[in-house]
Amino acid sequence: MATAQAARPMTAEEKKVIFASSLGTVFEWYDFYLFAVLAIFFTDKFYPPGNPTVALLASLATLAAAFFAALMAASAATAAAHLGQLSDPLARAVLWGAVWDMTRDAEMPTRQFVDLVLGAVPAEASISVVQQALRQVRAAIDQYADPQWRPTGMHALAEALHQWLRDAEPGSDRQLTFARNFASAASTPEQLDLVAALLDGSEVLDGLVMDVDLRWALVQRLASAGRASAADIDRELARDNTATGQRMAAMANASRPEAQAKADAWLAMTTDNSLPNAVLGAMIGGFQHPDQVALTQPFVDRYFEVAASVWSSRTHEMAQDIVTGLFPVYSIDADTVAKADAFLARDDIEAPVRR
Repeated sequence: MATAQAARPMTAEEKKVIFASSLGTVFEWYDFYLFAVLAIFFTDKFYPPGNPTVALLASLATLAAAFFAALMAASAATAAAHLGQLSDPLARAVLWGAVWDMTRDAEMPTRQFVDLVLGAVPAEASISVVQQALRQVRAAIDQYADPQWRPTGMHALAEALHQWLRDAEPGSDRQLTFARNFASAASTPEQLDLVAALLDGSEVLDGLVMDVDLRWALVQRLASAGRASAADIDRELARDNTATGQRMAAMANASRPEAQAKADAWLAMTTDNSLPNAVLGAMIGGFQHPDQVALTQPFVDRYFEVAASVWSSRTHEMAQDIVTGLFPVYSIDADTVAKADAFLARDDIEAPVRR
């Protein structure tokens, strides 16, 4: 005859978890109970008089909204925490979009989003989702994170990308994606040394094809980090003297962390009407770099000086690229906001510029 197995006694940690969760549940339900009891009082104080029944229903609807909002927030947080464990690709894609929306809307801290991406990307099978997630995590670190924490976030991202690059199947899309993103995120001397070694061939990863696009990605990062000179960029351009190569060289030169390089790029972007649209866009992308806020800070005032005039002197497309692309997005502070408000208050600003 089978005998009953003695129950395992709970550990101290399990008891603490049960106690804490029970206490939190009690307080939450007490809040809802208190609101329900006082709903009649709220109808007189916060809702228009005239129909007590409608006012009471509105008060109770507020309670219901708060209740379901709490459930939705908890569900979203739970789903986000287990994103990498979901087997359904459609469900994962929906959740990836949801957590990015939460981050962009300041409902999820950037640090939490970074941790989520670093934990979920290795398990994500769709390369398009991986690429999109990496673009989003980089945007979150550059634009939404505390500037003091940004180097920490970038270092964590680069280290993870380095490991994923080493672990990726040779010759796969994932390997190429991780290589490009690692090059873009590299920041420490050791990481930049690896970028340089991949470019000069002293470091070779099995299956990784060093095509012109990847080479320019490596050159771009070395240039923006001060590890590639104008002469280095010219030598790379000699290898790929195509329209794409000229565009990439323009971007790399504009990204060099030197005051003169920024001044030269600014002068060309704002006065040279012969620049092709593609080259102008590339130069804007190189000029605006989150690691170079101190170098681009002197151009904040100059932006508001030229933003209105370029609309009348350039084509619509080029003027739009300049006005939107050169806005000091990485120098947002109270002073920049005040200058933007003063600019918008002017009477001579055309409607497209104002928008």
